[in-house]
Amino acid sequence: MVDIHHKMVDTGIMLEGVFGNQTTEKVLLSLFHYGETYVAAIAKDFKVAENPVRMQLERLEQSGIIHSKLMGRTRVYSFNP
Repeated sequence: MVDIHHKMVDTGIMLEGVFGNQTTEKVLLSLFHYGETYVAAIAKDFKVAENPVRMQLERLEQSGIIHSKLMGRTRVYSFNP
């Protein structure tokens, strides 16, 4: 909740309209908070399934917003510099 002109606004609803869905919002918030992260960590933090998280990460990577690298067997994502 954010105070905008003395009215409380639910930022989750506000941001969902910008990002298209809640999963994308969660992925971006996690990347912003941690700097880099991976599918299982995002899914665990937000108590959601891994597949929708993976799909959004792939979509964001294809659009050039984020990039990934392999660290061992784990694909780690971060914002594209």
